[in-house]
Amino acid sequence: MLGLLLLLVPAIFLDPVNGYKNGKVTESCRSMKPGHGHPSQSLPSPYTVTVDKSKFSTGDQIKVTLSGSSAFKGFLIEARDTADLSGDAVGSFTLVDHYVSQLLNCGEIKFSSKGCGSTKSCLRDPIGCDPETDPKCYFLSFTSEEYSVLFELSGPTEGYVSFALSHDKWMGNDDIYLCARTDEYVNINPGYVTGRTHPTLDSQVHRILMSSTVLLTCVAFILPFVYRGGWSKHAGAHPFLGCTVMALAVLQLVMAIFRPHPNTPRRLIFNWMHWGTGTISRIIAAKNVKDDEVEIIDLASGETEGHMIKKIVLTVYICGNLAFLTAFLDAINCI
Repeated sequence: MLGLLLLLVPAIFLDPVNGYKNGKVTESCRSMKPGHGHPSQSLPSPYTVTVDKSKFSTGDQIKVTLSGSSAFKGFLIEARDTADLSGDAVGSFTLVDHYVSQLLNCGEIKFSSKGCGSTKSCLRDPIGCDPETDPKCYFLSFTSEEYSVLFELSGPTEGYVSFALSHDKWMGNDDIYLCARTDEYVNINPGYVTGRTHPTLDSQVHRILMSSTVLLTCVAFILPFVYRGGWSKHAGAHPFLGCTVMALAVLQLVMAIFRPHPNTPRRLIFNWMHWGTGTISRIIAAKNVKDDEVEIIDLASGETEGHMIKKIVLTVYICGNLAFLTAFLDAINCI
């Protein structure tokens, strides 16, 4: 019983508290009261706010300094128009140290879906959402005002939101407008999306040569097995080097299919792997041709049976390596 009484007594004096996890008390923009539940102090403030100039005009930069004799845990500073102290905050601040203080967006504009379909045209995602009450609503509206058009754009994003003006339903050759967030500011920038273009001729040639190289290497790899009826046990290192070239050629094709976009950081890794694999393949293939082409021709000269097949194998193998060399040199120019 005593334990239950001890639990009930503290519960009577509990007071609900709404905490601000990021310290941004945006709700205090209008009243300038932090909402801690304590009354305002009537004593002289132990802190002072000073500016580096007493006269200024629109667009000037002013250095604001907050100082005091004792430490403080938080502060809230705004600039107001002296002609309308109860109005909205004016101007903007630039932080000296992002780890000491942060900015509040006290001039936030609340968009509304009121008038959609009657006084203004709207696009909403999800369909029918209201940006005033739904924090996950992407909202775009446009209203004609005599000779101009007023756009409203908002959405739950940490990066940017944008819209485009197009003559058709396809992206390309369109004017775009971006609301991009930079630090604590939102900048509005115009842009232009270029139309779709076909791949350049050199990339098309490179793709054709690479595909031809893999195809011819496969043919040159299969024909000896067909002619010999299996693995050549007395051919030395030639079949092993041929298998290595075949594997590297397939690896080149796989890497090319899954290559990253040119503007991504991993593209540099792909370029060097593509170049390295091609270099190793070319060296091994050239050595194989150099070591075995004379032997193949000499053996063929003493035999009448299979003479034509051996020449075809040698020709296909040389053509495949020439195509590979051409594609390899073109790849170097593309890096």
